[in-house]
Amino acid sequence: MAATIDISGPGIFVFKELAETARVDIRLSSIPLISPEVAEFAASNYIMADATAGTNGAIAIVASGKVIDELVDELSKIPGLKPMVIGEVVRRGGGSLLVPDYVTKYIKDKSLLAKLTVASNILQGVARVRRTSRLIRAEIRITGKVQGVGFRPLIRRNAKSLGLTGVARNNEDGSVSIIVEGEEGNVKAFIESLSNINVAEVSNVDIKWSEYKGEYADFNIE
Repeated sequence: MAATIDISGPGIFVFKELAETARVDIRLSSIPLISPEVAEFAASNYIMADATAGTNGAIAIVASGKVIDELVDELSKIPGLKPMVIGEVVRRGGGSLLVPDYVTKYIKDKSLLAKLTVASNILQGVARVRRTSRLIRAEIRITGKVQGVGFRPLIRRNAKSLGLTGVARNNEDGSVSIIVEGEEGNVKAFIESLSNINVAEVSNVDIKWSEYKGEYADFNIE
């Protein structure tokens, strides 16, 4: 485990400070907020210049993929906790913090936004997805350079952080098949994230939607 961070006060700029201190570039795929609606209202009405700050009440952990997987597994068993993967250290660099384009809903101060690298292609953030109680199932086939690169473990990590169940398996033709079940908004956020996993080169994502079956108790790799 490399670091643990209390982000209740400084919000996402704590990751900017970490990136500069460690001389790395960090990418956030999700902005951790207790209530995105309240944060957006506070920013839009100029109550807060940076509505990711304040009492968002979260602890961020920076660690290896294996440790993160174990933490997500263990913390998911504790009632009331919802662990999720919100980003990654992408490379050694100059201390950049790459954030999703929808960050502008929560930060209106242009001088603060200028310190961030806003990327329109980082769109998997679950904070902007409206959650619904409708449960669905998706059967997915992914082609491209997706085998032998660590793709399935990252798929599993994303799925578990969204509270989804299912399975990911390699096919003989070099593709990867996924069955995923859970809340509709989270399943769609998961599918959106598939093209943004850096270790793979995804060329096509085929999706078949069907009714929720409750077939899986966890998300597994086969």
